Amino acid sequence: MEYYDPYPMGMVKNSEGEDWLVMHEPPHFVLQDNAEEKNASGEPLASLIPTFVESYIADGQLAPGRKILIVKAAVDGTGFYWRHQWGRGERLSSRMLQVTKEALSLGDGVLKGVLWHQGEHEVFGRSEQGDAERKAFYTRCLTEMIEDFRAQFGDVPWVCGEGTRRGQRDYPNQSKAVWDASREVIDAVGNAAFVSSESLLCNDEEIQNGDLLHFSRRSMEILGERYYEAWKALSKK
Repeated sequence: MEYYDPYPMGMVKNSEGEDWLVMHEPPHFVLQDNAEEKNASGEPLASLIPTFVESYIADGQLAPGRKILIVKAAVDGTGFYWRHQWGRGERLSSRMLQVTKEALSLGDGVLKGVLWHQGEHEVFGRSEQGDAERKAFYTRCLTEMIEDFRAQFGDVPWVCGEGTRRGQRDYPNQSKAVWDASREVIDAVGNAAFVSSESLLCNDEEIQNGDLLHFSRRSMEILGERYYEAWKALSKK
């Protein structure tokens, strides 16, 4: 497995002490063989990607002599709300299209699908926003993203996942608006699947660190297996 991340993103502080998103552009493409994402302390990040890839290979999906290239577009702590990041024509959505195009130009690769795991930012962002407005906003943004991606790369499978159940229990109205929007968009666009987070634990439920948003390491591993099963079902249609 390799990661393709030619334009790494990072958070810095601006002169007013606010978080700001910057793009670091190295002079050449970055291909990391058997890469494992790590946090600032050098510890491996919990991710659904390794178990998705393990399931893909174990199931005989990878032809002899081939490799899997993960095109990394995700940036922690971002969303559709904050400083125009993922909306139509905005910085990170445009970057996702760019890096996908560049990755496909590296050889004879085939784009197998998109794994989209996002929405927590919209659950907790803009507290002044009503739930109906929140749902409509997320519906529009996710629909436009899928439309724009498929306009360039065809009707590829799109797999989208649900947030933590603990977050939904503690923030029911905001959560329902976002995850209902996700389900409805996935149903509407076709060749797409929504992955349930039923029975999966957040970090606080496993290690009592106060983090309701992010899944525990083991739950992320299970989520990766569920993403694979959802993708597999789509690939058979």
